[in-house]
Amino acid sequence: MNLHLQDPLDPNAPFLQEKILETCAGATCGGGAFAFVTKSGVDLLLNDLAFKAFTTEGNFDLVVGVDEVTNPLALTSLRQLAGEIDTLQIRVFYHEQPNTTFHPKFCWFRHKKTAVLITGSGNLTGRAMRGNWEAFTITEFDEKDATALEDRWAAWTHAHAERLRPLDDPAVIARAEENQRRARRLGPRLPEPLQEPQPPESPAADENIPRPPLAAEGQVAALVAEIPRAGNRWNQANFDLNTFRHFFGAQPGASHRIVLQHVNDVGELGTMESRPSVSVASHNYRFELEAASGLQYPRRGHPIGVFLQIGRRTFRYRLLLPRWPGYSAMRDFLATRYTGRANQMRRVVATAADVYQAWPGSPLWREPLQIED
Repeated sequence: MNLHLQDPLDPNAPFLQEKILETCAGATCGGGAFAFVTKSGVDLLLNDLAFKAFTTEGNFDLVVGVDEVTNPLALTSLRQLAGEIDTLQIRVFYHEQPNTTFHPKFCWFRHKKTAVLITGSGNLTGRAMRGNWEAFTITEFDEKDATALEDRWAAWTHAHAERLRPLDDPAVIARAEENQRRARRLGPRLPEPLQEPQPPESPAADENIPRPPLAAEGQVAALVAEIPRAGNRWNQANFDLNTFRHFFGAQPGASHRIVLQHVNDVGELGTMESRPSVSVASHNYRFELEAASGLQYPRRGHPIGVFLQIGRRTFRYRLLLPRWPGYSAMRDFLATRYTGRANQMRRVVATAADVYQAWPGSPLWREPLQIED
């Protein structure tokens, strides 16, 4: 058994999400139970290409709780996935036992002659997978104990068959809706979203313009970068090694996952994109940007990506094309700050505060710069 401590301030600490994805590779089947689920958690784990690759070969039996936190949006995300993946079974543990909460957080994967059990404090939520301080253990079983683990899971699910409801069960949906209403009554745990700043009417009014929220441990790092054409697949954005390693926190040859979340033109947050860091022999280092999918590369000028680090290897970003709002501001930002060679893509590492000064009306400031729950 190995104990792992997820630490948002330790650059070498593991993420629960990454460890689960490593463990599922090559497995023949698996299962797990998580008390609380959010859409961000579903996107980070179940929507990841590594997990989907596992489900092409093996079955996964997931049980989720609905006593707290889990809301209708999470159930919708789970229903959509279950409809897409035949080998993914998802049920909800529904009970009416007073003063008792369904609260487990574990998953297991069976390999040919072994099994691996991951047990810890983290739920199937964005912050638990990538942002919080969490602790979890990874235990490997030999073939005999692996079979016993699988049998124990089957016996437990059989014993609670009446409590394991489908995702569209009316009682399940009603409780998820109550969770949502309760969360709204209690109010947000994070600061209120920023309002779009208006041009100051006087120097004194300038002090009241909302500023981008900064992390407790220092300023949020920012990258403003031109995206090269890279053939017909420019949505796989290429970066130089220095940016790949020192801004995104990836290492060539390592199995890191970079999480990206696009912000649209009205400040709405997109899906959390869990991407493997890709390095190839041609010394290209790249990540796929969902926001670029289906867009034509401009005939003149280069697309610009604005990336804000909201957590370790976790980023918000806004993709800009020529003539889009904000493009000229970021083009001028690069023109005044870039100091590299003229024949290379311009990339500038700064802070969120620097970007804000150049582009105060950006939709990037609408939501707090923190990992979504």
